[in-house]
Amino acid sequence: MSRQRRTSRLDPGRTHVGLTEWGASHGISRQQVHNLLKKDGFPVLTVGGKRRVPVVDANRWYVQFKAEEAIRRLVPTNEDEARARKLAAEARRAELELAKAEGELVTLDYLERQLEGLLQRLRAQLLAFPGKFAPRMAGLRSVPEAQSQLEAAIAELMGILSETGEDRTLDEEEER
Repeated sequence: MSRQRRTSRLDPGRTHVGLTEWGASHGISRQQVHNLLKKDGFPVLTVGGKRRVPVVDANRWYVQFKAEEAIRRLVPTNEDEARARKLAAEARRAELELAKAEGELVTLDYLERQLEGLLQRLRAQLLAFPGKFAPRMAGLRSVPEAQSQLEAAIAELMGILSETGEDRTLDEEEER
């Protein structure tokens, strides 16, 4: 499971920052920053016994480094490697198509439409709530009685929502 790293913003007026602060501003761990220090050309200065990163130069270097890294991954080193990557990509595509055909995979658009339908039904139930349940509340004499009635009403609404299944008409649209 990958861990998402938090990033922080650098004060735009600062020209030099510590290694950890520069790394945090790019979502890079302390260890990753130290690995970058070993790469040729990473700009770092020692000021008063502490290593400082010139922000503009380091940002420029890092963008260039990441671009070169991406190109290395994309450009095959030989024809066999290119063929292997193509076969792997075709296999991934076939697996996705199979998963979709077997109903194990749906599109984001399909999920959005299902959620939209569910939220519309929820909205309708919530709008009907006061009129439907107000008569039950009339004449109650205590907070526990009102709470009990509200809990029963909410349980009823939740039951209605849990009975709401997928909109099967969207399945037909998805197949087209």
